[in-house]
Amino acid sequence: MLEIQKRDQMIKKLSADLKKERDDAKKKDSSLQKYEAFYREVKARSAEKARQRQQAQEQQQKKQQQQLQQKRSNHF
Repeated sequence: MLEIQKRDQMIKKLSADLKKERDDAKKKDSSLQKYEAFYREVKARSAEKARQRQQAQEQQQKKQQQQLQQKRSNHF
C-alpha cells in the first residue's frame, strides 16, 4: 500500500514537472516567434531604406549628368 502511494506521488510529481516544462517551452516558443517577427520587420524596413537611398543616389547622379550635359551644350 505504501509503495503504491509513493508511486502515485512520483507520477503526480513527474506529471506536474512535465506540465511545467511544456508551459515553459510554450513561453519560449512564443517569445522566439515574437523576436523572429520583430527581426523580419526590422530587416524589411532596413531593406526599404536602403532601396530609397539607392534611388535617391541614382536620381542625384542623373541630375548631375543632366547639368553637366547642359553646361557642355551651352558652351558650344
